[in-house]
Amino acid sequence: MLQRVLHLVRHGQIDLTTRPPTPKGWLLTPLGREQAQLTGLRLSALPISTLHCSTYPRALETAQIIAAQLGNIPINSSALLCECVPGLPQHFREWFAANRIEPLDKDKYDIPANIRPYLNMWTHYVDFEAVAAGEIQSQQAFEKYFQPPKAGITHEVIVSHGNLLGSFLCRLLNLPIELWLSLDMYNCAISEVRIDADGTMRLLSFNDAGHLSYTMRTDNNHFHYYEPTNSYC
Repeated sequence: MLQRVLHLVRHGQIDLTTRPPTPKGWLLTPLGREQAQLTGLRLSALPISTLHCSTYPRALETAQIIAAQLGNIPINSSALLCECVPGLPQHFREWFAANRIEPLDKDKYDIPANIRPYLNMWTHYVDFEAVAAGEIQSQQAFEKYFQPPKAGITHEVIVSHGNLLGSFLCRLLNLPIELWLSLDMYNCAISEVRIDADGTMRLLSFNDAGHLSYTMRTDNNHFHYYEPTNSYC
């Protein structure tokens, strides 16, 4: 049997309220490091052979913590796995071409509700053409990492960013690429994809955070948890 199983992991929590210490962004918070350690422990039950990750510090630090739980397996970092805007709908492209309002000025204009979420995706000093190139990056990354297996049953980890991971799942499920914006993920949650020998892809799980207690489930700065009302929760 030939199968390739990809475990897609979003990086651990960062603190967006602070100034990024490097040009490539933030490092993990103490909670983010703990999330990564528990993720590595969860994955240590599997025969993980390779770990791929973004070159951004938050993803690389997450990958290093996970790899330490997996016998220090090799880490392959790639700019293809860095954060980007992996797809923009045509109605936004047409609106932006006609209006060219920069994100810095978004509160000065009456912007349609279906436009505003995409306008919030980048800062004013980033060139729009560079933003639009994210869709090409997403396609290239998908084609590189979502390949059929060559031998046996293999397990690999990809540590990346919410936007890009969401776009991978849209491509896998043949959904419009701009729907990545609707696929939010917890920090260090795991989504599992199986690729068969004939190239058939199946999503086995999405946003699995069972290894994190409710008080540890975050979306960067936001906590998403509730107080259990029953002892069995």
